[in-house]
Amino acid sequence: MAITENEWIIKQRKYYNPRSWQLVREGYAYRYAHRALPSQIHGVSIVVPENTLFFTKSGIEIHSRRYQGEMQMVGLYRPEMAAQAIRMGVYTLQALSAVQIVSNPFKIWSLLYQPIRTIKVWRKIQQDRHVFTNQQIQRFISILRIPANPRKVKKLTHGNLHGGNILVDYSNNELAIIDLEMMHIGNPVVDFAALWVTHYLASPPLAEQFLGNMEEVFPEYSKPGFIMEAYREIMIEAYLMLHKARRSGNVNFIHESENLIHEILNCPDPLQFLSCASNPK
Repeated sequence: MAITENEWIIKQRKYYNPRSWQLVREGYAYRYAHRALPSQIHGVSIVVPENTLFFTKSGIEIHSRRYQGEMQMVGLYRPEMAAQAIRMGVYTLQALSAVQIVSNPFKIWSLLYQPIRTIKVWRKIQQDRHVFTNQQIQRFISILRIPANPRKVKKLTHGNLHGGNILVDYSNNELAIIDLEMMHIGNPVVDFAALWVTHYLASPPLAEQFLGNMEEVFPEYSKPGFIMEAYREIMIEAYLMLHKARRSGNVNFIHESENLIHEILNCPDPLQFLSCASNPK
């Protein structure tokens, strides 16, 4: 549960909640990110809001200082701000990638992140046989079998980097990265996929612009190896977004998530799926 008191946002979980331990890891992740992330990227200040971890009689709390910024995804829905919002997403990925990995402070979660994520999606697929054809379900299962990190990339990875977890203060040229429960050392394609889906759900052409900006900064993002990994991760992210939208009752996100999944599944060449999805017919 998250509650707000003045300038603090408070997450509370009971000790019997299996996810309560994630708050302990989040507290450590904030401290690690504060030390490791660069202070600026292209003149934009990178902020990790202050937080404090508390062990109470009933459970665990993490108090995070409220950052007075706008969610990056909000800017994508305003034509006059979309280009700036896209840049802020790219700068966030650059900041994470700039961290020099000397050791892995998240060893256990780094090992568990991808298996847990894959199993969660695998189990949910069985609930959606009324939404997708048997052929599409089998295609989806084959995508899950694509290796999650065949290049053995080791970068600081947020793990849940949708546009709601980047807060931007355009007037002060700052961005804040929040909600670090899933942070680990792993494959940055996970964060790229989450942000790509954010842009696609706002407007498919924005996803194309975001990809183009990313390829200018990271040329390897246009190579077949990366594209196959992105194919897997974007499908997983879109599927998790679909179930999140169903729980919240967001009809628009349900529709857009289903459309994205169909676009990817129906694209004949996986290496062309980004173009297929960004330019839906």
